[in-house]
Amino acid sequence: MGTGKLLEKPNKRLQEIAIFMFKVKHRLLPSNVLELFPRSPSSYTLRNSDFYVPRVRTIKYRKHSLRFLGPLMWSKLNNRDKKETSLQRFI
Repeated sequence: MGTGKLLEKPNKRLQEIAIFMFKVKHRLLPSNVLELFPRSPSSYTLRNSDFYVPRVRTIKYRKHSLRFLGPLMWSKLNNRDKKETSLQRFI
């Protein structure tokens, strides 16, 4: 992802969400947080993600939630970043 330069606020927020999801994937957060992000079944390849992206009924609030944005953003990362095992190299 590369953080060598100062990021604008929207980009910084997206970077923080990606780091958070990295921690979820590698189980570096408390279990009650991990439970909020269920894993996709191995046959679920529509979005090419490790996490289930929940359906939303109200766009106004839920599409801005971490529970929706986290898995969606993770699904958009390239495979090299998704397979990274070190947080320092992921950043």
